Amino acid sequence: ALDVETVVIGGVPYAVIAQRLDTASSAGGFTVVKLTDSSGNITSSSPSVVKQVQNGEAFAGSLNAALSNVAAISTETIGSTTYLFTVGKNSADNGTFQVYDLNKLISNDNTALIEEKIDDGGGYQLDNPFDLDTFQKDNIIYANVTAEGSNTYRGNLTELSFDPSTGISRTKYWYSTTTDM
Repeated sequence: ALDVETVVIGGVPYAVIAQRLDTASSAGGFTVVKLTDSSGNITSSSPSVVKQVQNGEAFAGSLNAALSNVAAISTETIGSTTYLFTVGKNSADNGTFQVYDLNKLISNDNTALIEEKIDDGGGYQLDNPFDLDTFQKDNIIYANVTAEGSNTYRGNLTELSFDPSTGISRTKYWYSTTTDM
């Protein structure tokens, strides 16, 4: 396990755990765990796995989970919808940023993967991501992703925004030519 986020949805606490398993039998991904029992109590035996998503899992709209080396996760809630953000690599070894509707994941809805951006060496510098931090303002969620750079740009920080009505876009991009970030 590399990262964990906790969130309360509908009065029920959940943990989302990012895993970089990266083996042939378990290719990495994340697990959603309900932290209470059916009575709403937290006990040593109450946590239960609600959903596990592994690299390559198919979602509606020809999107696939890109989690072979998930680096970080984060959650933000707008209204009654909680969004899960992931950064990692896909099976082609490209850095990938994905947005999931966590409410839909919990109910096993195949449309839970909303959108993704893949490293393109230009506007989306996401290759070899290390960390992800999110915040929101005016119902737009901003995600800052740190990633390994190339020989020219030693480290990258890409700020992406996610508007539920329009999707992901790049807001800002910083890089360093002299030091690793």
